[in-house]
Amino acid sequence: MEKYNLLISLLESHDWYYSYADDHTYWLRGMQESGAIHDEMNRLGNTGEVLEIYYKHMPQALKDNIKTSVAIHGEPVSSTPNYNFYAKLTHHE
Repeated sequence: MEKYNLLISLLESHDWYYSYADDHTYWLRGMQESGAIHDEMNRLGNTGEVLEIYYKHMPQALKDNIKTSVAIHGEPVSSTPNYNFYAKLTHHE
């Protein structure tokens, strides 16, 4: 689990709601944090385990938004995240 320490630290300090900020400084900081998180996820291979850690730290309200978006686009919705589906959404080559 030690190899995930940086990712966990980034996730725990991340402002998950930065995109709602009126202040550009907070928005920019959130964008930089988000980029660092996704860079670390890619470095770790964006595996199911990495995505599980990511979604474990994501606030429930944001998870609910994802479920709603997925349902709108025709993907099956369940209480258990489909990490392979999310990997396709978050993986950057």
